[in-house]
Amino acid sequence: MDVTFLDWLEVNLPAMMDLNLAVLGDAVKRCCQYKADIVAQDERESGVRALLNFGHTFGHVIETHEGYGNWLHGEAVAAGMVQAAELSQRMGWLTVEDIARIKRILNLANLPITPPRIDTQTALSLMGHDKK
Repeated sequence: MDVTFLDWLEVNLPAMMDLNLAVLGDAVKRCCQYKADIVAQDERESGVRALLNFGHTFGHVIETHEGYGNWLHGEAVAAGMVQAAELSQRMGWLTVEDIARIKRILNLANLPITPPRIDTQTALSLMGHDKK
């Protein structure tokens, strides 16, 4: 949605990880504004609001399969973002470079990029129960 924000994250994530409050404040403000703008455009979740769910379907599979609390929600969503991006790349919507960039940003945030091993049929079954 905003490539310039990805550029900003790549530069500023180290400061965020060092708990630089000014940089963290900027990030939170931007993210809240993005979310407010998306929700205002799509109050009934019929289009652009799906952007807010990036990584969540795969992430919820991880959380459910591994047991809530064994993977924090943000960790599961991060690994799910990589899975969703890789699926998008296989469908021709993202490039290999896009995947590398997503992984690089998540690594800068010390988030996992590799999900636990889950049998495909089990994962599909769990996805069928996900509200998103």
